[in-house]
Amino acid sequence: MVSDLARAEFASVMALRARTRRMDDGAAREAFAKLGAWVAAATLPARLENGDVLLAEGFLRRLDMTLRTQDAMHIALALRLGASVATFDARMAESARGLGAVVLEG
Repeated sequence: MVSDLARAEFASVMALRARTRRMDDGAAREAFAKLGAWVAAATLPARLENGDVLLAEGFLRRLDMTLRTQDAMHIALALRLGASVATFDARMAESARGLGAVVLEG
């Protein structure tokens, strides 16, 4: 599964790279196309719902975790769907485990 939030975060990174000239516009458009093709061919959509945002807010109100908003929303979505969390961020992985999510090791 790939969430709509993950696709938006990817778009943000590619756009920032293009704006700061760390990547040319053509390469950014190619990255968008490749992600779109992969998502369409190999994944299922995972749509955020209002309840996910409310659950993420609850995670963010905990003072024992160092979650960013987007990370909390990814974890909430994964918990609702019974999906594993895939991340390279060690702090997000630790928080996800603490919240009961399964984290893919990588």
